[in-house]
Amino acid sequence: KNIFSKAIELDPNNLEALDGMGEIASVSDTPHAALPIYAKILHLDPENINALNNRGIHLMSMGDAEASEFSFRKLLKIAPEDIDGLNNLGTNLLQQKRFDEAVEPLNKAIQLAPDSPQAYYNRGVVIMQATPEDYQAALKFFDEAIKIEPKHTSAHVNIASIYTSNQYPKKAIWHLDKALL
Repeated sequence: KNIFSKAIELDPNNLEALDGMGEIASVSDTPHAALPIYAKILHLDPENINALNNRGIHLMSMGDAEASEFSFRKLLKIAPEDIDGLNNLGTNLLQQKRFDEAVEPLNKAIQLAPDSPQAYYNRGVVIMQATPEDYQAALKFFDEAIKIEPKHTSAHVNIASIYTSNQYPKKAIWHLDKALL
């Protein structure tokens, strides 16, 4: 933190130092302290994708879904094929229980980055929450995430949950074991 502070002392508009300060603030005891830093970065560079993404993540974690969504949508206007932005917008809409809207950015992320497990995982979560009776479709997406990243703990946990709900305890235990490893 001291290095970034010194850099900002010398140049208050140093975007790299500000970004570093934002990253440090985001993992501190007061993550909301990162928001003014990202605001300054965006004042200096309104199209800074990293700042828009990080701002959106922080706002989402603080429960401000609307402001978070605005940040992700602005990011995607600048960079419509940004995989993190697409995944984060999909997650944001999922958290707002706007399931139908969450599908589009997640499908686009899968199309653009078919080797990225996160979009498959998020797509499975959409189905799991929106239409739990369609558990086979959710399983397809979770299985795809695991094919790409065999140690995807959250995918294993969700698969175990689906199998438990549908009376397949042996399959559930197998996936829970994988998650625990």
